[in-house]
Parts: sequence; structure tokens; C-alpha cells
Amino acid sequence: MIGTKKILFSMALFFVLGLVACGDDSSGTDAKKTDDAGNEEIQNAWDGADSVVSGVCNIHACDKASEGERIYVRSSGKIYQCKSGTWLDSKGKQFLEQEFIDCFVESLVQDSVETPEDLKACTAQKEGGLSVLSGNLVACVSKKWVNVASKVISESDLPDCSKKGFVYVLGKMAAYECKEGAWYVGESSSSQSSSSAKPKSSSSVLIEDDGTKVRGVCRVLVSEAGKGEKIKYSFVNMGGTVVTYSWNFGKSASIATSESAVPTVSYSRGGTYRAKLVINEGRDSESDEIVCPSVHVAGTAVENCGCNADAENLVVREGRSANVTWTVSGCSGAAPFTYEWGDDVVANGASASKTLTETGRVQPSVTVVNDDGESAEVMCSAVSVTRPMSVTCRFSEGFGNTLNVNISDVKNTPANQNKLELSMVGSEETEPQIVTLEGSCWSGGCSFWGVYTQIDYVSPRYDLVFDGDTLCTYAPVKGCSCNKMDLVSGSKDLSESNPVQYRWTVQGCQNLGVGPLTYSWNGDNYVAEDGYPGRAVGSFTEMGRYSPSVTVTNSVGYSMTAGCSRASVTEAPYVETDLNEFEGVLPAGSYAIYSYEEDGSWLTWADEGEVIPSDLEYWFERGLSSIDTVEKVCNDTTTYQAYAINVSYPVLLTVPEGKSLVLRDCE
Repeated sequence: MIGTKKILFSMALFFVLGLVACGDDSSGTDAKKTDDAGNEEIQNAWDGADSVVSGVCNIHACDKASEGERIYVRSSGKIYQCKSGTWLDSKGKQFLEQEFIDCFVESLVQDSVETPEDLKACTAQKEGGLSVLSGNLVACVSKKWVNVASKVISESDLPDCSKKGFVYVLGKMAAYECKEGAWYVGESSSSQSSSSAKPKSSSSVLIEDDGTKVRGVCRVLVSEAGKGEKIKYSFVNMGGTVVTYSWNFGKSASIATSESAVPTVSYSRGGTYRAKLVINEGRDSESDEIVCPSVHVAGTAVENCGCNADAENLVVREGRSANVTWTVSGCSGAAPFTYEWGDDVVANGASASKTLTETGRVQPSVTVVNDDGESAEVMCSAVSVTRPMSVTCRFSEGFGNTLNVNISDVKNTPANQNKLELSMVGSEETEPQIVTLEGSCWSGGCSFWGVYTQIDYVSPRYDLVFDGDTLCTYAPVKGCSCNKMDLVSGSKDLSESNPVQYRWTVQGCQNLGVGPLTYSWNGDNYVAEDGYPGRAVGSFTEMGRYSPSVTVTNSVGYSMTAGCSRASVTEAPYVETDLNEFEGVLPAGSYAIYSYEEDGSWLTWADEGEVIPSDLEYWFERGLSSIDTVEKVCNDTTTYQAYAINVSYPVLLTVPEGKSLVLRDCE
């Protein structure tokens, strides 16, 4: 049906005047002489026309009084003549229904903007209003602007609901939403108006086919009027037979209702009004309810309103939120006032609040309505929401008592700055000191640097602060010592204990309020004690002098390395044992000295038939020149496996763990 139907104008329109106040129409002789663009060809085109209109929706009814009249339509560049109740062009064709729809929509569009921020607030009073956003038609639906996919005359023209989206119904002055296979109507409202229907939720009013046959739109010749000024309404019939008209204008109108085809009313009270018309009331198969375009009647103006937030800039951390409240004040003109806030805030009379979690700029608007029905849209003060500035800091000691400050990877600060003023707060200062860092920002980040003069009496911790947030902290680790050393094993001699153990303890570190310190002990021999990371125990199995070091790091990444006291591990004293005269078992871990004898020394190892370990020579720690395996007769009766040991001085002998040495008296 859309775009191809011929337009059937009801004869009831013969009272309708020729032009509506939605275009730049002109008429009469002057119109034929002048065009806004001054184009001579267009002037020639409308030669012979009796009047000029901007679009086909501005043509009045073709009735007996208009028979033969010629009207030039600027949008199509055609002249239409009234012939026997129908407007026809030079080829005898009527204009297309789609031409009418496009013309009518153009007259309803409130404004055209490029960005969503430039759209006027979508309030209940503006429900069904149209605007153009970046070349696309948008409609005000339930306090939100939505994209309109197409336009139709009446509900009966709605296509099958197969694709989610919005279609604007001109006869209802509302956008209908297709979802889940069915059509739903958006909120319908008027201010101080005609019986205007109570607001309907777009989520609950399901549109069903009611068999309507009458199609059309309501046309009103003005969009602005004064109190008492006459306003003429009419019905443009786009199909069907009109039998009766039932108008409803509301309590503030000079007549609350009318059954006239073209009624004229006035309003005694300011406000925005939308009249309603029921065609063929009582005939279910023929009736339809038509909503008229809004008319604003000037009343006592709402003036001097201000809407201010309790904060101008808010810093919201990731995963957290902040609250802001706007309050309207200072309004004048026909009090008391009521306030209509958008859905994105929590309203409470003249105040509204919002919980903010995301970065950006928040600026709500509120419609203030006075007791005379007049309203004013008030833009509230904007609130900027940002994340805390994020930086990478580097501090270094300068000359004297200066501190070099460098920050990079700067985020959440305006670009193209060449300096930043930040507070440096010493841990013992009563007032913050300001340090100015110079640098620059680019698309990939920022880098700033500067010098800060430290105060002698202030401890070495400094916090770099911006807009109340600590960006980073300079807290060097100082004062650590590792001079406390305890002998854990009880003896530093290898003969007494194996291994020898010492414990070192770190003392004197300055924490500076930046959290716990961590300790990294250097070397494999040192193990931190459980529950005491500032202590470590070293275990040693060889003689020598040992001095560990420990690196102490705080929670902000600064560290220092301290050297510890030196520990000594000494050899065990010689135990002079004459093995030639000793007969028995030398157990594991034992030490003995085997002295030199002129004709060689014999160490009996085992009974006859036992295998002598191949690593026996490693049991001798010093003084061994050679060792041979021989058989020896001991006690004149038994032959033993034995070692023939050639030594040049006393030999230190150690029996390993798990072994024992049996000594025999042999010759």
C-alpha cells in the first residue's frame, strides 16, 4: 500500500484552507513573480498557477469551489489542477501517497542535528516527536530517541512484523516497535490536553488488527498559538468512507468536543496540546482514532531556571561508582512547578541523582512545567567523569637535596598539555608542596619531568598527588643492616657438627608506611625462616668464611642491598689415634689420624671374601701418597683384605655416612 496508493480526499475537506504553516508557502500574484532561489526556470514552471505550496501535503481539498484551480508544488516541480474532486498533474495523474508521507513527515521534524548530544531532550511531552540525526529520522519513544526504519499512514498499513525495529505511524503520531513477532506502540501523552490517553508502556500495549478501513491524518494549520487564538483542525482522508467525526480537545479548549469536519477551537491556558479524532465512532469495522500534531499555546513563561550539580568533576575508579545530584532552582512564572526528568536519572521533585560508573560527560535536562501549562526545557550543568590519572613514575636522587621526578605513560589527562602541576607531600609535611612538571602529550601518551627540592626535616617518603589521588610514591629503602649473626649449630668446627649453621637477621629498615618489606637472600646456602622473612639460616659443610647479602624491597618497588656480618667455619682438631694399636670399629662420621711408619702402614678393612669399596681412597682427606689392596694375616691366623697405605705425614681419615671401618691388628 505504501508509496503506490492514490490519495482519496474526502469531500469533507472543502472547508480546509489552502496552506499550512509548516513550509515556506506563498500564494497569489506575488508568488508567481518571486522564488526563494530566484530561478527563472522555476518561475516559468509555475506560470499560470494560482498559488504555490511547498509540498503535496500542503494542497487544500479539491472541492466545487476549487474546480479548475491550479497549484504549483515546489517539491515536485509540478502544477496540479482540481478536476472533479481530484488533484491531477498535466498528465492526468494524482500524486503518490509516498510523496504525501514524505511531505507530512518533513513538516513534523523539529530539528536536524549531527550528534546525539545535540538532540533536544526526549520527554513525555515530546512523545512521538521527530528529529533528524545525521541524516536519519529518529522518533521520541518512551523518553528515548530511536531510529525510524519507515513511515506509514495508519496502523492498518503496518507491515508483517519480521524484523526488529521502529515504524512511524502518522495517524497516531507515534513510533511502533516490532519485537518478538508483534507490534507494540510507544508511549502516548499530551500536556494539559484533550482526553489524551494515559501514558502507555511500549512493553505492554500489543497492537492487533482491528479491521480499520478509514485511513488518514489530522492536520492543524499552526504549531504555535496564543491564548484565545483560533486554531483550525481537519482530517486528511487517505482511504475509506468518513461518516462521522468525534473530536476531543480537552478541558482548556473553548469547546471540549466537536462533531464538525473542520472544527475551530482556542485554548485559555498555556501548554502543549494534541487533539484527538475518532472517525465513525461506534462502527467497529470502520472506526479509527487519529492523533493530531501538537500545538503549543504560549502561556506565562517559565523563566530563570537553573539546574546545577553538586560536583563538576568526578573521578571513578574501575569497578566502583560515584553519585551526583542535580537540583533545579530560581524558576519564576506561574508557580507551583512540576519537574519531568529523563529515565536515566532518579527523580525526586526538583532534584535528581545518578550513579556513575563509566567515564564521559553527563548532562541531563529537565522539563519544568508551571501552573499555566507552560514549560521550559532546562539543561543541567555537565559533570565530567574520569578515571584517576595513571602514570609510570621514576624518581632519582639529584644534586644536594634535589629529587628528579619523571612520569610517563600518562593516562586520563587532557592531551596536548605542556605542563602538569602536582602536589608532592612529604610524610612529615603539614602542607603539600607544588612541583611543576614540564613535558608533552601525544596520541600514544605523555611524558613529564621536573626537579623537586626536598625539605631537610622531612623523611625520605614523598607522595605525588593529582586531583586528590596519589599517583605514585617515592619511598626509598634505607637504614637496613645485617650485622646480627647467631651460631645455630653450637660449634663452628666441622668436627663438632656437620653442617655448621649460622642465622643472620636484618634490622633497622625504614618502612615509611608503604606496606610490608620483602627480602631476597643471595646464594643457595641461605634459607629464610618460616614466618620471619628478615631472617635466614646458612648451612655449611666446608671450611671457609661466609658473608651473605640481602636485598630488601618495599611495596612501591624501591630496594637496597645490605651486606651481612662474616661467619667462619673451621676444620676439626686432629684426634691422635694410633691405628696400629687400635682394634675395633670406627663408626660413620669419625675422624682419625693414621701416622706414618717406616715400612709402610696397613689398614685392615674387612674379613676375608668381603669386597673393599672402590671409593675408599676418597675417605682420606690429606697426606695420602698411594694406596694398594693386599692380603694380610692378622693374629697369625686370619687373612684379611687390607690397604697398604704410603703416607708422608699423618693422614686425616673420615668414615662416610652409612659406613663403618673395622680395624685389625695386623703385621
